[in-house]
Amino acid sequence: MTPPQSGGAGHFESTYIRVVNALPIGFIGLVCLFAIGSGVGGSIFGVSMALVCTFFTVRGLRMGVSYSPEGVTVRGFVRTRRWPWDGIREFSVATKPVGAMAYRRKVLLVTLRSGQVVPLREQNASPKDGASPSWVEVAAAQLNRELGQRV
Repeated sequence: MTPPQSGGAGHFESTYIRVVNALPIGFIGLVCLFAIGSGVGGSIFGVSMALVCTFFTVRGLRMGVSYSPEGVTVRGFVRTRRWPWDGIREFSVATKPVGAMAYRRKVLLVTLRSGQVVPLREQNASPKDGASPSWVEVAAAQLNRELGQRV
């Protein structure tokens, strides 16, 4: 988590989730580079797969929730979502199933002014209750404070 900056901007992230998403894909990209020396077809395949893996590795490393005076930006593994402050009602956290195995995780939720609740499943943390709050709980609290100052 990056503390708020003087311009009213900040960033929240899970290093664990970023590494778990980016590391295997980066490794696959490196393995694909070995196909480059095996003829024209292997070279085309190796370079194209290495480029695709590089793209997704960078996306995985950039995952997180950022806020600025303009609004909130959520970078997921595949897509980036942006909402202006006046389009958001509140931020919250709920335990929801995540991924193909439906593991129960604390997920950051965005409730829009329209009433639509958007679960940000890629922005999640362990559901265990500990002495300190999870990063998504800290993010929700800080984002709600920022929302109260801006709207």
